[in-house]
Amino acid sequence: MKNKEQIAGYAKSGFVRILAIGSQFVLIGMISRYLSVESTGQYASSISIASIVAIVITFGQMAAVIKSLPEMVRLNDTNGMSKIITRSISIVLLSALVMFLPIVVFSYFATGSLTSALIASGLGIGLGLLAVNGAIARSYGAIFMSESAKAVIWRLAAICTIGIATWLSISIVVTHVLFVAFFAMIISVVVTIFVFAKKYSLDLFKGQQILDLHSVRIDTMNWILQSLQTLILNIDVILVGMLIGLQESGVYFVLTRMASLVSMPLSVTNPVIQPVLGRIAKTNGVSAGNRSIKMNARTNIASAVAIVLAMMIFSESIYSLLSGETMTPHILLIFSFLLFSQLVNCCVGPTSFSTQLFDVRKKALKILLLCLFGMVTSIAILADSHGIIGVAAAACLWRVLQNIWTFLLVWKDGGLNLITGSYQRNVSI
Repeated sequence: MKNKEQIAGYAKSGFVRILAIGSQFVLIGMISRYLSVESTGQYASSISIASIVAIVITFGQMAAVIKSLPEMVRLNDTNGMSKIITRSISIVLLSALVMFLPIVVFSYFATGSLTSALIASGLGIGLGLLAVNGAIARSYGAIFMSESAKAVIWRLAAICTIGIATWLSISIVVTHVLFVAFFAMIISVVVTIFVFAKKYSLDLFKGQQILDLHSVRIDTMNWILQSLQTLILNIDVILVGMLIGLQESGVYFVLTRMASLVSMPLSVTNPVIQPVLGRIAKTNGVSAGNRSIKMNARTNIASAVAIVLAMMIFSESIYSLLSGETMTPHILLIFSFLLFSQLVNCCVGPTSFSTQLFDVRKKALKILLLCLFGMVTSIAILADSHGIIGVAAAACLWRVLQNIWTFLLVWKDGGLNLITGSYQRNVSI
């Protein structure tokens, strides 16, 4: 990938990410101010559960699409493109159908309400379709369409719902807002797929091959890794709601989203660098991608450090704007833990995605299981005695450990250094 193309990709992705983060903060602020802080906690629990459900039902299809579809696009193989797209969407829908009851049971256990469980499950299906839809769009280089459909449109629909209800003095609850968001997700997926089918003359309903067992086994491992990774990123918010309370969950969720600004460079560069990583994994050669990976790492690290410095200055103002409350020293300490974990996450690069491409999945699975068990156990112990500050400390410790450990795994066993861009295939793996 040429530098100019990479920078252009960053610019497109960055613009959409700014829209996504802006719409996310506006939505959180509107829920807190026009509904209640407890409603923010309900929203936090629903979205966190939905994020886990989304990865479960995608069955590893994001990595499968990124690894296969860009090559079909390069070759202009419309039949191959059609098969990959139809297969990925079909697997998500089939997984959602087969696992719907277990998903609802899991959501009910986490929320304690059947209505909330159904809404969270529906949102999870919507987010899962959006995730695969995003991977498809990235493979075509349509980064703006990919990221706006995945992270912006449904939030804008939710914002408009609250705004119109407030303007017309209509009483609504957060469930109504999430219901609108779900329909916006489904519409976004349908429109995006239709656009690609029309533009590239794809036949998505004819001549599809039956899934072979070998492919399903590969996708199963990716599915497990992605599910555990998403669980480790969201379990703290869910546990705060379950063990402490929805109001505290709302406060904690606001802090996690503020801290997530530090990882914004990673979310900007990932759509650009993932197809490069996919080609490296497929061809076992890094020469064309070395400069891209090095530039990607430098961009992530420099941007993350700059954002941390900015957040240290403006965190109190941002927190007050989002929650309507003052940031106390206690809350500032919680925020510091969350901020540090996000800094490390951004600096090490797309490690979790890389484990699915470079034959280190079994070892990555052991790391995830160990860190997830340690995090859940630590939170369960510390939540009762230290509240959300104990949760933040535990989450920070185990996430930092998991990120650094996984980076070293991809480098030493997978052969790819995600900071320097060097790649040396280890044939013994």
